[in-house]
Amino acid sequence: MLDATQELTIIRMPAHIDAAGVKQLADQFHQKIQPHSGVILDLSQTHVVELDAAHILIQGLAIAKQRSAKLSLMGVHSNIAAILSATGVLQHFRKLGSAH
Repeated sequence: MLDATQELTIIRMPAHIDAAGVKQLADQFHQKIQPHSGVILDLSQTHVVELDAAHILIQGLAIAKQRSAKLSLMGVHSNIAAILSATGVLQHFRKLGSAH
């Protein structure tokens, strides 16, 4: 849970998360996940996560842990949740709400 002193940042994830976009997402994570902040990855507009790109979310978690930040998911559609669950990624996140 965030306290009143922590900054909150929302990163709107792309509609399609694939291997070609992994570097751009990694750069965004490095830039936007600040020490002791709270970051929400908004997946409400994400409709496709390719299996070979799902690991980028784990990279975001690693950056957050390194910087003592909190990282959560929001707006996860059921088909995306199934992919993230199958790859073992979902178990590492706290979900703030799910999309339909």
